[in-house]
Amino acid sequence: RRDDGAVGAHRRTEPGRGRPRAADHRRADRRDHHDAGHPRQPLTRYPSDGTRAPDAGPVRGPTLDPCAVTGPPFMISPTTRRLAITATVTVALLLTGCSTTPAEPDAPAGTAAGFGHVHGIVDAGDSTVLLGTHTGLYTLGEDGTVTGPVGGIDLDAMGLTATGDTLYASGHPGPSTPAELGAPNLGIIRSLDAGASWEPVAFTGEEDFHVLTVTGDGTLYGIGSSRLLLRTSSDGGQ
Repeated sequence: RRDDGAVGAHRRTEPGRGRPRAADHRRADRRDHHDAGHPRQPLTRYPSDGTRAPDAGPVRGPTLDPCAVTGPPFMISPTTRRLAITATVTVALLLTGCSTTPAEPDAPAGTAAGFGHVHGIVDAGDSTVLLGTHTGLYTLGEDGTVTGPVGGIDLDAMGLTATGDTLYASGHPGPSTPAELGAPNLGIIRSLDAGASWEPVAFTGEEDFHVLTVTGDGTLYGIGSSRLLLRTSSDGGQ
């Protein structure tokens, strides 16, 4: 039999320091089981250069060497080549426009260096790529040479699109643009000879379509600069 002093001492045990709870036993059992069967190891990361770095962080998966990817050779079609040349010329023009060096004086209108920047690019067929610029349409050759303006017409082609042999354009007239195409805006004009000549179609003198495109079935879509309104035409703008 324990004396009263011993009993009192037992009863004065501090809170939280008494008998372990059942949950504590379960957690301890799980931890002991894990440590006994699966000893803990430091995590290892494998960098892309193949070296081993212990204790460097979480494990990473295998890396792929892009230079090891192989495949069958491919052929470049004439159309792909023309598009590649077009993209190269366009990027060169954009980089020139973003240059921080003082710009050279503009070349006279009618030379490739004088058209500012490109608003539209269309494939007019027969290996002909046309560039719509501030001073008319220019042709882009397969060797990268740019000539123009086509037909000597210096219209400001803000919008340019094509379907088959038909070109549609919009913008503003230049100093030598035929008066019948309209002023101060061209509305929608059309060419059946790759830009050598043009005829008015709709909104003559009224609207300047900065966004202009035509689908394969001949449906024409345009957004003018005067208001944010999408216009459509199923008869070529008539």
